[in-house]
Amino acid sequence: MTIVLDQSEIIADRRAAIAAPAASLELGFGFHPSPFGEALLIAGEHGLVGLGFVDGERETALDDFHRRWTKARFVADDAATAPLARRVFDPAGWRTDRPPLAPMGSPFDLAVWRLLLDIAPGATATYGEIARRLGRPSAARAVGGAVGRNPIAFVVPCHRVVGAGGALTGYHWGLARKRAMLAFERAPGGEERARR
Repeated sequence: MTIVLDQSEIIADRRAAIAAPAASLELGFGFHPSPFGEALLIAGEHGLVGLGFVDGERETALDDFHRRWTKARFVADDAATAPLARRVFDPAGWRTDRPPLAPMGSPFDLAVWRLLLDIAPGATATYGEIARRLGRPSAARAVGGAVGRNPIAFVVPCHRVVGAGGALTGYHWGLARKRAMLAFERAPGGEERARR
């Protein structure tokens, strides 16, 4: 099954929609500069599977994804991840579309992540608002869990989700980075950059 997301595709089949994919899954990874510090990009057969950030040691950032997908085989592959990094971060590489996305998660997670893509760059939404958009108004906490499991930081914009009162709340990659991402999007020309 392919889920089309605003000029993007999330590839999700029964095997991919689990937290620990099959041992035969090979994921390429590479480290690249970004406006928010060094980024770790992870590519699968169908596109960008993961995007995280390095805070300290590269191995620690990679271990975070090893814990998500314990049975996958990770292979250093800058050739696969460099074009994705350019599409996401480099002004010379920005396109009018996002890179192909292939996150792995439950059907509920995928539904939440799809809604995150609808939040305009620089804007925010609360967990409760997202739950209501899903048609599950009492599921704000479950939405928070899905937002926290988002494996593709910045591109699937979990940084745009805030607490009920509009306060910036926990972010896996740190609140300072969340603030920086929102400021980047709100700067002159930032909304257009983030849409590409």
